Amino acid sequence: MGAMDIPALVPSVAVPFRVTVGITLVTAFAGLGLAIYDLVASGWSESFLYATGRSLVFLFIAIAVSIARWPAGAVLAAAALAVVDVLDTIVGVIRGDALFIVVPLVLALATGAAALWLNSAIRRSR
Repeated sequence: MGAMDIPALVPSVAVPFRVTVGITLVTAFAGLGLAIYDLVASGWSESFLYATGRSLVFLFIAIAVSIARWPAGAVLAAAALAVVDVLDTIVGVIRGDALFIVVPLVLALATGAAALWLNSAIRRSR
């Protein structure tokens, strides 16, 4: 196998990997969308530019993990996004904004559950 070959997924890990990557991509896109919404609503505030940049990095990581077919990386990316979404939920509670409470909370639960499922599949495949 050459340096640029993409590794094959173990069959027992393939479905959990695809689900986790899919949910992680949706979560990253949603996070980027909310960051862009806040950026525009703020009149292009510098702090929201930073938040948007960080959200974009999460999306790139999710895409890279998917292309590389890296199950452990997918667990890490999903878990990191789940933590970010829990923190975003807390911010939504502080703001008193239902959209910024419900969306990140649902995404945190889905992404966290997918990360746990994939991690379990990886451990069983060893």
